Amino acid sequence: MCEGNQKMLDVSSQEKSPYILVVDDDDDDVFLIRNALKRIGWGAGAKIQCGRVDNGVDAVSLLSRKDAGVDLPAAVILDINMPKLDGIGVLRALRHAPGLRELPIFVLTTTANETAHVTAMDLGATRIFVKPNTMTELTRIVREILDAVDALASTHAAPRAPGASSRSPGASPRSPEASQIANF
Repeated sequence: MCEGNQKMLDVSSQEKSPYILVVDDDDDDVFLIRNALKRIGWGAGAKIQCGRVDNGVDAVSLLSRKDAGVDLPAAVILDINMPKLDGIGVLRALRHAPGLRELPIFVLTTTANETAHVTAMDLGATRIFVKPNTMTELTRIVREILDAVDALASTHAAPRAPGASSRSPGASPRSPEASQIANF
């Protein structure tokens, strides 16, 4: 499970796997997000690596590291209400950091405050979601996030033949059986 202030998985010595960094101080929410990722999967045979930090300061520090062997996550799922530095502060810091301006950052928060949502979008959030009350709805939101990441990766990848997918060769659409979550 993605617990504590653990570093992102160093995949430099392994086959590259996409990973998502969850920045949230609520253990229950992280558990549910992780389970939604596990239900959906990334594609046949692929794994989603899941990293987690529980405050904004650690998130900015982790993502700002300049180590050549540390890859950026495919996306960040960011809460707004956190200790040390809130999600708005994280967005502000990351969008001013070279190399992090294009990182997909999806805000998933209990905050229903329209002003906070507008501020997050103005600071470069990829999309804002209000945390739902059901696992079905959370799974739908996580599916939207993964589909958006897939679409963004497709626009930054080499040109493909018409109708070609950005998924691995032979990959099927996302399904609960398609993938696993790697824990660290």
